[in-house]
Amino acid sequence: MFHCWSLIFATGFSAVFRVTTALLLQFEENILLCDSTNFSELMNSMGSAYLRKESEIAAFYKKLSELSTVETALSL
Repeated sequence: MFHCWSLIFATGFSAVFRVTTALLLQFEENILLCDSTNFSELMNSMGSAYLRKESEIAAFYKKLSELSTVETALSL
């Protein structure tokens, strides 16, 4: 996740939007299956239970790289 911090410091607030959107896209299926209580638990456990495998991290960064601009994110 250090690359996310580098991106945020290098490009500013739009990077926060891109990282957040990429995370939501990465976990879209899980989020849609949750009610409000489960959603809160998912958000709390995201860092410890998810994005641990190299394949999950690679998929996240792939989604992040596809979000080059705010317009791209809004069109999804």
